[in-house]
Amino acid sequence: MLIPVLIITFLGLLLGCGTGGLTDPPAGGGTGTGTGTGSIALSLTKISDGASTTSVSVDSPAKLIATAKDSAGSPIVGKVVSFSTTSDLSFNPASGTALTDSNGKASNS
Repeated sequence: MLIPVLIITFLGLLLGCGTGGLTDPPAGGGTGTGTGTGSIALSLTKISDGASTTSVSVDSPAKLIATAKDSAGSPIVGKVVSFSTTSDLSFNPASGTALTDSNGKASNS
């Protein structure tokens, strides 16, 4: 019962951090930083079969996936996402970074 509470707490903290500077790419090949803001959605999938889940346990580990999108809903490709925690929840590895892929997704494994 404690693990789902910790996960919800962690996700809330991560979402509360905002988008970490994700902005729309410049239009027309310019060099600006964009005008809109992006969003990050978080999801958990079971390691065993890739099914979506809302709970994690020693017997049923999960992968955390962050999906970054711009204000138009398009994936943000090639941005760094950092994964870490300061709670009793643990990652394997304990912390790290990943680049978003062509679908705007990055995971902690």
